[in-house]
Amino acid sequence: MAKNVMRVVAILAMPQQLIVLLLLFHATAAAAGGQRAGCPSKCGEVDIPFPFGVGVDCALPGLNVSCNHSFAPPRPYIADDNEFIDVSLETGETRVYTPVLQNCFDLSNTSSSSDAIWQGLDLTGTPFLVSPERNEFTATGCDALGLIYGREDVSFFTGCVTTCTSLGTAANDGDNCTGLGCCQLQSIPGNLTLLGMTLTANITDTKISAWNPCRYAFITERDRYNFSRKDFGRSGNKIFANRDGEMVVPAVLDWAIRGTNGSCSGSVAPACVSEHSYCANATNGDGYLYIDECKEPDRCSTGSRCHDTEGGYYCKCRFPRRGDGKINGKGCHLPKDIVVTLATVCIVIFLVFFVCWYERPKRRRHFNNNGGRLLNGMEIKHFLKKDLDKMTKNRTTMLGEGSFGKLYMGTHKNQPVAVKYSNGKRKLAQMTHGKDIKCMNKKMFQNAFCWSKVPSSPEEDSSSRVSGPELVDELRVQSLIQHENVVTLLGCCMETEEPTLILEFIPNGSLEKKLHKDKQHPLSLSQRLDIAIGSAEALSYIHSSSDHQSIVHGDTRNFTVKSDVYSYGVVLLELITRKRSQYDDGRSLPVEFVQHYKDNYERRKMYDQDMLSSMDALLQPYCTECLDRIAAIAVRCLKNKVDKRPTMAEVVEELKQLREQISTRMS
Repeated sequence: MAKNVMRVVAILAMPQQLIVLLLLFHATAAAAGGQRAGCPSKCGEVDIPFPFGVGVDCALPGLNVSCNHSFAPPRPYIADDNEFIDVSLETGETRVYTPVLQNCFDLSNTSSSSDAIWQGLDLTGTPFLVSPERNEFTATGCDALGLIYGREDVSFFTGCVTTCTSLGTAANDGDNCTGLGCCQLQSIPGNLTLLGMTLTANITDTKISAWNPCRYAFITERDRYNFSRKDFGRSGNKIFANRDGEMVVPAVLDWAIRGTNGSCSGSVAPACVSEHSYCANATNGDGYLYIDECKEPDRCSTGSRCHDTEGGYYCKCRFPRRGDGKINGKGCHLPKDIVVTLATVCIVIFLVFFVCWYERPKRRRHFNNNGGRLLNGMEIKHFLKKDLDKMTKNRTTMLGEGSFGKLYMGTHKNQPVAVKYSNGKRKLAQMTHGKDIKCMNKKMFQNAFCWSKVPSSPEEDSSSRVSGPELVDELRVQSLIQHENVVTLLGCCMETEEPTLILEFIPNGSLEKKLHKDKQHPLSLSQRLDIAIGSAEALSYIHSSSDHQSIVHGDTRNFTVKSDVYSYGVVLLELITRKRSQYDDGRSLPVEFVQHYKDNYERRKMYDQDMLSSMDALLQPYCTECLDRIAAIAVRCLKNKVDKRPTMAEVVEELKQLREQISTRMS
């Protein structure tokens, strides 16, 4: 009978193994079959619910079932050769076939067969234990000795003996098995992983073989067997099943999840995803049980849902009903205040429609005042206000702000964009530019804004205002600009009080952040010079292009090209000092630097000392001289008299010459 020895794949062998019985398992299990998606829920006519599964990929460790399709219908097996009958998730039990030992006289009734031995179940290291409360050992026949044993050290060893000298002295049909032709043992210990049995005939009178040719021993479900004198025959009891020519009976195993993931963590075990189960001590072996009262049928009435609680359950009525949803409860009903709630909802819906109706002509007025009609025929994408709200998710993520207003993150056609809102009455350069020069240092700051806030130049006038046609013309010119260091205008919205611009998204933030909020980030002199040159080239392009003579970069009020030069000078100072243009105490970096400019010691003390100290000592004097030349350009850009400021083309030329000299010196 060796082929009937159960060999279940081991999960983990531990000195103290914890066991969890899971009654509600994987969240992806199909509602109908109780199995993972893509896994069969049956083998032949036998249901295979998760955590059991056909194959290792469909089951938790140790609970995989093999489906033998050589039979019709197919049969499920555990560890290849132990036929699987069924499983109960509610009780944590599974049934398998175990053999019936028999000892019979030959057909001539002159001699008996040798002792029958079954090596039994070996469940060591598996998720299974022999159920102590659901099985019993039975031996039938006259003068039979049935023995049952278990555990690795055979510390469990017991048995029972039957006697009867004639058919009349045997127990009557239906009597308890007390030894007269039938004996039983129900004291199978718990936490049993090894189990075997033997059967010996102790017959000296061969006449008995005429009416009792066979003796049987077996382990099966408790109270399943009822004694009958007919069991003395060769066909055995009616509960015996014939599987492949062998007599077998069903036995019960307790199953669980075992191993490092088999302990309760708080109130939920790792393999249990149900919020409607609770942890309790297991009855067979060390560990825990998960009990789900909601698995029982007919708990809740229609319109309610069962929720398991520790020691009980409750039935929650589905919205908007309230009450006790238990079958014997008061039932679910609509609350009295539902009418008030519905009325409130209706009023809110009405107000929403009213606001939309009111806002429509308002948006149209803004569109006309901003010169929106003049956009017809221009290659400028116009967005509706509702498009902006959807694009920015109602201004959820702010990228930054300046005197122009605020810049928000947006998404258009699955691509990130920047949406620029004005915070006051529109000004010409304020709306079409501002925060639109990109740093193009290829290694570190590609696609980063070169500045976000700079102080005003002395000549700026806050009183200027732009008409709709002027603004549209500026938008037209801005849309024509194509330069790698200038942020691209993607479109605009004229339905807001002040026009809103949709710009190319610059993912790497601003130079202000790199300089002042991330001071641990090193910036070499060469990198700072590349940033300065890239920005200067963009401004020079905007100022000098014949098609864009009216464009300046500035971020506020009334501007000339020399206003941009002043702002650029401030940025140069921030680059070489790594200080903000406006100190926390109100002092101004440009004012203070110009005051100390002619004093070599004071001027050089304002340079970024971290950058200088990180250089080779031999190169520090030369780098200081380079910073002096950049400082000289910055001071010229900051001249109060506009005509004394250089053009951006001149700035580009001087900075490029300096970079060339630095490259030659460094090489």
